[in-house]
Amino acid sequence: MITKDTMNRNRKILIVEDDRQVTKMMKLLLSKEGYDIDTSTNGHDAIEMFNNERPDLVITDVKMPMMNGLDLARRLLAISKDVPIIIVTAFGTVKDAVEAIKLGASNYITKPISTQELKLTVKNVFEKQELVTELNTLRKELKKNYRLGDIIGKHHHMQELYDLILTISSTNSNVLITGETGTGKELVARSIHFSGPRQKNHFVPIAALPESILESELFGYEKGAFTGAIKCKIGKFEFANGGTIFFDEIGDIPLTTQVKLLRIIQERKFERLGGNETISIDVRIIAATHKDLEKMIEEGKFREDLYYRLNVIPIKIPSLRERKEDIPLLIEHFVKKYSMANDKKIKTLSQDVLNALISYDWPGNVRELQNIIERLVVMARNDEITTGDLIKTPLVTPNSNINTVVNDSNEMLDIDLKEFTDNCEKEYIKTILTKNKGRIETSAECLKVGTKTLYRKMKKYNIKKDDFRESEGLHKNI
Repeated sequence: MITKDTMNRNRKILIVEDDRQVTKMMKLLLSKEGYDIDTSTNGHDAIEMFNNERPDLVITDVKMPMMNGLDLARRLLAISKDVPIIIVTAFGTVKDAVEAIKLGASNYITKPISTQELKLTVKNVFEKQELVTELNTLRKELKKNYRLGDIIGKHHHMQELYDLILTISSTNSNVLITGETGTGKELVARSIHFSGPRQKNHFVPIAALPESILESELFGYEKGAFTGAIKCKIGKFEFANGGTIFFDEIGDIPLTTQVKLLRIIQERKFERLGGNETISIDVRIIAATHKDLEKMIEEGKFREDLYYRLNVIPIKIPSLRERKEDIPLLIEHFVKKYSMANDKKIKTLSQDVLNALISYDWPGNVRELQNIIERLVVMARNDEITTGDLIKTPLVTPNSNINTVVNDSNEMLDIDLKEFTDNCEKEYIKTILTKNKGRIETSAECLKVGTKTLYRKMKKYNIKKDDFRESEGLHKNI
C-alpha cells in the first residue's frame, strides 16, 4: 500500500532557521510526513549544504544573522533557478514575503507557524513541482509524436491547441470549446482536466439529458422530493466536486436550467431538489457547442450573462478539412487501432485510397474518418486497403469528390450497380444521422424524405438510431 511516508521518503527538505525551537518543531512535523530533513542555522552553511545535497525544497526564515533569507534565496536561485523555496516571515512583515515571491520563491508562511499551514504549503509546492514535470514531459511528447493523449495532429492549429491546453490546465477558469460536430470537443475537455491538478478527482460529462430529468441529474434530490424519489441521490455537480463538469452542447440546455446554472457558477453552491441544505462545491466548468451562441443570444435562446461566465477561455477546434495534413497521421492511428481490435494485419493503404481520403471534405470530421477507417479495416480482403475496399465503403455527401479518384479503377467491376447504389444510400443516411446525433425528424428533413421512409431504410440497412447519439465514450478515440 502506498502511504504518504513512501511517497515523500525520497524528498529531501533543507530547513534554514536560527531559532532552534522552531527548527525542532518543523523537523519533527515534516519527518512524520515522511520527508528527509536537513537543517542549518545560517545562510553560508545552507549554501554549502545545498551544493552538496541538492535538496528538493528549501524552507528559510527571513530574519537571520550574517545572511538574511532574501539574500539566501537570491544565491540559491542563481545556483538552480528551479529550486522551490518557502519563505518564513514574521506576522506583519508580509512585504518581505512579497519581495521573495518576486525573486522566484514558491510560497511563504508567517510566524507563529501553523502546523496545518506548514504541511499544506509543503504539499502544494511538491504537487506543483510534479505538475510542471508532467507538463514538460507532455511538451516533449508533443514535439516527438504530434499527439496529446488521444488528440493527434501536427498542423500548426493543433500545436497551438496543445500549448493552450497545457497552459490553462493548471488554472480554474471556465472554458468554452466551439467547433463542428465530430472535431473532438470532449477529448479537449478531458485533456484539460487530466493535464492539471484536478485529474485526481472526477471528470463528469453531461450530454443529451431530457429536460424532464435534467435538474434532478445535475443537482440531485432528497428522499421524497417527488413521486418515485425513494432515496436521496447526489447530482452531477456534487459528484464532480474538486474535479471538472463538462457540458456537451451547452446550447441545448433550456433557459430555466440556464438560470440555475448561472447561479451555481456565481455562488459555487446549490441545494438538492426538495432539500434546504446548501452544498458548497469547487468545480471547474467546461462547456462545448457546435452552435452559434451569440446568434442564440440575439434570438433570446441563450442567456448573455451565462455566455460570458462560460466564455472566460475560448477554444475553437479546427475542422478536419482545415488541417488535412493530419489525415495520414490519423489514418495510421486508426488502422493500427482497428487492425488490432479485429485481429487483422493491415499494413498499408494504396496511394489511390490515401489520395481519396485526403481529397474528401469530411463533413463529419475526425469521428467520420474514424468510422470509415474502421469499416475499411473490417472489410479489407488483403493486408492492403485498396480502391475496391473503398468502393464498398463509399464516402457520399453533396461535397464528395471520391468518385473522381476511383472512377478508373478496374476493381469497380467487382461490384454491381445495385450494391454500389445501396452502399452509397446507406453511407449517406449514416452521415446525416451522425451530423444530427440520431435525431430522426431533423435527419429526415435533411434527406428530404418522411420519417417513415427514413425508418424503413434504416431497418433495411440495419442502421440503429442509438449508434448516433452523443454519449460519454463517443469522443474517446480521436
